[in-house]
Amino acid sequence: MSKKKYEEEIDEILKKLDGTLPSEPVTQRARRRFQEIGRALGPILAGPVSAIRVGHVMLLSLALMIASYILPLPSDWRTALGILGLALFLVTLVLSFLGARRPKYEPRWRGKVIRYDQGHLPAWLRRFLGRQ
Repeated sequence: MSKKKYEEEIDEILKKLDGTLPSEPVTQRARRRFQEIGRALGPILAGPVSAIRVGHVMLLSLALMIASYILPLPSDWRTALGILGLALFLVTLVLSFLGARRPKYEPRWRGKVIRYDQGHLPAWLRRFLGRQ
């Protein structure tokens, strides 16, 4: 095709659009909105949420399961409380396995990596046995 034909097709397409550009795709709009919400809520939730650890939530789930057996509640409430505790426990169990990664940094001293895992014996017992 010649250059003139391409230009005619482009002009035809632009006339059909009536000078308006097509809007951005729905996925990009949704992603942009979620990013804006995340930026707005990030500083607000950073303090309280960062203090919550997986172990804390796991203890809460165990407390919910125990409370479902101990507290004198109607059977529907007991079942719901037990299932909620079990679901929360399973989620935190999965999160604890997913979060168990290597640290992002390795402690170094003068260019050499420092290893803190020297064994399972306490320091006084290692000195007594003559192990380093």
